[in-house]
Amino acid sequence: MNEYELRGKLISHVENIIDEGFEDYIRKYGDNIRNLVIYPLLDLEMSYEESNPANINNYLKRYTISLLLHNAYDYIKDKKLNIEVNKGDYNNYRNKKYPILRSIMQDFRVLQEIKDGNSFAKSELKKESKNSYRLITSLVTNKYKEEVFYYHGFNAQEEFNKEQKMIIDGLEKYTLKYLPKKRKDLKKLDRLIIDIDEEMLEHCNSLVYKDIKKLGEKTKSKVINKIEDTKKVIGFLYYLSFIKRIRNMLYSSVEMKKTITPEDYLMSYDKQWLINKIGKITMLSNHIITNHIEFLTFRGKGSIIEFPLINVKNKIVTIPSLLQLNDFHFNLANGHYRKKIDFIKRDNTVSKTVIDNMINKVKFYNNIVISKEKYYEFMYDKAKIKSDIDIALYDVLHNKLLIIECKWKDNHYINEIDKNHVKIQSTVNKIFKKQISKHKKFLRERKNIYYIFDNNKRVREIKESPDILYIGVDKRNQLHLENMHMITIYMIQFFFDKYGDKDRGILNLKDLFKEIRSLKTKVEYITTEIDKKIKLGELTIISDDLDLEYKF
Repeated sequence: MNEYELRGKLISHVENIIDEGFEDYIRKYGDNIRNLVIYPLLDLEMSYEESNPANINNYLKRYTISLLLHNAYDYIKDKKLNIEVNKGDYNNYRNKKYPILRSIMQDFRVLQEIKDGNSFAKSELKKESKNSYRLITSLVTNKYKEEVFYYHGFNAQEEFNKEQKMIIDGLEKYTLKYLPKKRKDLKKLDRLIIDIDEEMLEHCNSLVYKDIKKLGEKTKSKVINKIEDTKKVIGFLYYLSFIKRIRNMLYSSVEMKKTITPEDYLMSYDKQWLINKIGKITMLSNHIITNHIEFLTFRGKGSIIEFPLINVKNKIVTIPSLLQLNDFHFNLANGHYRKKIDFIKRDNTVSKTVIDNMINKVKFYNNIVISKEKYYEFMYDKAKIKSDIDIALYDVLHNKLLIIECKWKDNHYINEIDKNHVKIQSTVNKIFKKQISKHKKFLRERKNIYYIFDNNKRVREIKESPDILYIGVDKRNQLHLENMHMITIYMIQFFFDKYGDKDRGILNLKDLFKEIRSLKTKVEYITTEIDKKIKLGELTIISDDLDLEYKF
């Protein structure tokens, strides 16, 4: 049996056991809708309350719920929603059932690695004896973690700090505004869903808009007609979650000593009521609102961070954190990808935003000559070649030329945690073989360098050929293989700041080139002393990653 056949047999075996695990859970506990929807969501919200939301355990918990809902989707959609929480049953879910579901989720993650038999990070099946093989999965690391630049604002610390201050100040402001002097004052909080606080709603709209505007002001699809409309719909959902958060904080304050029930951490609304309410507040048409609500509703695919609304027999249920901790500009784009909805003229909208964001970072440096979206054509081997250069930056002080090819279409994630290394490598190969290869041929002649910079005087005055670095820029992923480098939009912005001296008006591309060229994606294969034996007929697969034993 060759490796391809062996890998296929192992994939089929693991898939069947995982499917059986979810089926067993649904068969035993599915009659109670709370075990499929309410307790998992409540457990996630409580975990956010108890620990840092960015804790890896919270990501894993969120992904576990997404997988459970994926497997139970056809079962739950017509069930009657009951959000009443039985504390004993809830604690049993949290302490006994969830750990087993998490084990299934971890095996599902390993399954995705088994399926990767081709990428730079492919899993290995090493023969140890005649009928025995060891499964070894890879660990991929880079000097910089992509998420650090975005989630912690390393690419734009000042802007990140402003956004964080806006969130904290808003929470403090409205908590103080509704701080009750007497217990009866708490009723004002409960009526905020009816007696809308316009100022608070505008604050929520502003928080949402600061995020989704990164998609581009002119972004359009059959869901998004105007970014302004999307802001209003999501802004009102955010407002509902904001009320919940403030209400729970004040209800549980020492002064009020009002008991918070588990149900208080959930959000549940009649679907039609929600649509009508948003329409009344925003004056948007029923069609526009329904399109957005339908889009944001989980339909069995993707994750609950991309689709945070769960529809149970025309009742919408969610939790505040899925709205307040949501990076909507990422998840709206990924959601379109998951639901196979195309953006209209995406290249002219999102690409312009990406390019403009980079240009705005460097336009103040005196030694940088800028060219963007420059079309060219030339003859090569008796064939006409056409292309365009997204961004070209010429450092006339150090004679360095940076050529940037932007890619923002592909979703490179298997889920919200794990990267699809096959797709990432494919994107890098496309960038360098289909686009950058053309740029390299075109820029061999110095006259063509003059052309892309519109015969700029300072560029023409340089007699020596420049040192040229070609890179790809992706929205969220990086890869450094041999002489091919792809980094994220946030990383390149960070490097512009790191090697830019704003006081002197100089961006040092010499040192920036040195840094990027030094980056290497590292792939390691590590085994432990834990040996789990998996029987495939006469064959044995040894793994320290898989569990495959689930006892509910």
